[in-house]
Amino acid sequence: NAPVTEWMQGNGILNVADELMNHRTGVVDEMLDTQALEKFLKNPAGWHSASETLYALFLFNRWCRVQSAD
Repeated sequence: NAPVTEWMQGNGILNVADELMNHRTGVVDEMLDTQALEKFLKNPAGWHSASETLYALFLFNRWCRVQSAD
């Protein structure tokens, strides 16, 4: 397994939070309760337990943005 928890420490989580709060795609907006996501991202206490899910959402959102730019 990849060391996602380690990747999410330090600036990694800031990049993920910025991507999911400020650059979210319409696809991600449709899939998630965005208010709950933003509330969760503003509370760093739970990030450790959700690091793999947050990283997966980060990658999916970035992939969607790249695909829409083509």
